[in-house]
Amino acid sequence: MELAKLLLLANRHDHHAQAKLSLQYYLGNEVPTDRSKARMWLQKAALDATAIESVFNLNVVRNHAEACFDLYQCLSANTPSAHPYLVSSANQGHLLAQKTVALLVSDKALVTAVGLAVSDKQAIHWLEQPDFHGQEDVHKALFTLYSRAKKSDGDEAEKAVYHAQCVAHTGDPEVTYALGVHNKQLPVSAQNTSAAVQWLYLSACLPSPVEACAKSDLNSLRIKDIDGAFEQGVQAAHQWLELHARDSAFFNQHEQLFDPINGDALAFVISKQQIMSGKAGPNVIDNPKTPQAEMINRWHRYCGGDKTVSSSHFFCFFYDDPPLTEVQLKDIFRYYDCRDELIARLNVVKAILFARDGDTLSQKQIEDTITQDLRFRISSLDRFHRVKFLSIEYIDAVEFKHIESTDEFKKLQEQTELAMSTLDATLDKVKSSAHLFPGYYGLGEALYGLSRDYRLQHYFLAALSKRNADFGPFLLLCKASVEYCVDEDTVYWVNR
Repeated sequence: MELAKLLLLANRHDHHAQAKLSLQYYLGNEVPTDRSKARMWLQKAALDATAIESVFNLNVVRNHAEACFDLYQCLSANTPSAHPYLVSSANQGHLLAQKTVALLVSDKALVTAVGLAVSDKQAIHWLEQPDFHGQEDVHKALFTLYSRAKKSDGDEAEKAVYHAQCVAHTGDPEVTYALGVHNKQLPVSAQNTSAAVQWLYLSACLPSPVEACAKSDLNSLRIKDIDGAFEQGVQAAHQWLELHARDSAFFNQHEQLFDPINGDALAFVISKQQIMSGKAGPNVIDNPKTPQAEMINRWHRYCGGDKTVSSSHFFCFFYDDPPLTEVQLKDIFRYYDCRDELIARLNVVKAILFARDGDTLSQKQIEDTITQDLRFRISSLDRFHRVKFLSIEYIDAVEFKHIESTDEFKKLQEQTELAMSTLDATLDKVKSSAHLFPGYYGLGEALYGLSRDYRLQHYFLAALSKRNADFGPFLLLCKASVEYCVDEDTVYWVNR
């Protein structure tokens, strides 16, 4: 089929034509090779998985790792045929594909379900690559993989313990149980016993497959207590909970804990309802022993390069009641020349999130503001991302459509995901020059924990960048609780 006719059909939402056009851009047949356009048409064609399956197969894209990985991402939610593309991409050296496969392999039940023909040894080899060093999900997967292999090799057991220590702050019960058992098996001493009790206590207070084993081991240590080591371990576990109950990795999973010794409810974990209502946190913030003061101390260690502190520790950093004082904020942001700007932007975000009544805009004002926001974001796109309906000319001919139903708007968002992610990439570029600042990722985690909105996170972190960025229209839309998405000829918007 000639290119002009194929383009015509693809623009008329013919999914088969869209899939064929995508393949041509991947392979460079009759058109220059262009992964951005190939992925765009593939994502459109993915609304009908059978169209993709009729055009693509492993033989066609055998030597195209990027195409294989894109096919996996587009098909994974719709069909089991996606995983062979993922494995092919990984075998061709695609780093993200290798990581994705290895993480899947670490979940034995999932491997059986999807039939991945990749060994634990291969998965370990891929995850041990320097590109993945220090990544939390990689440490967790390596802990699981080495734990499965440790029965045949003592060196594997040591590696499993090392990776468990790297993700201990998540409170994963299998991780804490492994650390408890490891310390229990060390030569008997008050220190080793206390450490074993701490980790076993943390594992036993959570519902999990290892809960019963953890309680049994904990009980045996209580019977054989050495010089009060058992009580010291319990106190250490309580201190750990006070510090880590605000970490995203722990907070997102566990809202209620119970003392494994007496069954009483433990009150260390902040619920999501408390966080969103702004009622979380201690009422005394000047006491150096409070979790808030500990959090600030931990922040300074993090900015100083302490590798035992990760960005996930700061998920609830800006959620304290009463809020952080001006003095505390200046102390937290003392690493940045733009300290006052960061404080001002944090206050803007809080005002948007917690204002009882947002700004009211007329329909004309909303459409004009969206147009201004689009102009800034499209003007920041590089040629790699430019397509016909993401250009300055697009704005002059676009049609605006107000959507009454938020459910209908969510469906439209899913259909226009590629365009919106491309536009959001411009915000990433605005803050891209800031990522080398001390504590950058921790600040990002804290702001996302506060707002649950990556665009507000971009706005906040862009203060660290030297690039000018006009966030005024975007903030005005936020205050008015307006969201929008774009496709080839229409901008859809909704009042939240």
